[in-house]
Amino acid sequence: MDGSVVLRNIQINDSGIYEIEINYYGQELKNSDKVGFELLVFEPVSQPDVKIFGDCTTPNITLSCSVSNGTNVTFHWRKESLSRTTDDAFNGTQLVINHGNEEEQHVYWCIAENPVSDAKSDPVRLELCNGNNGRAIQEHSEQPIALPNGFIEPTYTTTLLIPRGTV
Repeated sequence: MDGSVVLRNIQINDSGIYEIEINYYGQELKNSDKVGFELLVFEPVSQPDVKIFGDCTTPNITLSCSVSNGTNVTFHWRKESLSRTTDDAFNGTQLVINHGNEEEQHVYWCIAENPVSDAKSDPVRLELCNGNNGRAIQEHSEQPIALPNGFIEPTYTTTLLIPRGTV
């Protein structure tokens, strides 16, 4: 009655192009419109997991980021020095660090995003390589995996209206 369309029980495989016919009535049918829209359904991203490959005995340390849940996920990295003098960002699931070029300690986070959510990994601290003393250390923080009411929201939707004209 108010012109709103409510879609319930949407699932990821419901994504697609749909058309709605809108009829305007008085005593009789006065006019009809057809409106097309694209329904995009996304699963929110889970907290990223970072795997560490390499140490001070190798030329590089590689950080690899992945998520267990999420659709249309993009990844980027945030690098922050412990002295807070630098803050850089890098795109992609992997970050290769040439620890021989590092002059101070840094903390790295992997950030996973999609159109309906984002999540940040636990921080990874890269210690300097002095002889064989340096390494990457994953720190763990407690982050809830469920909403405060105990439920996990499985999907979200976004719509893009594409007018098709008047019939």
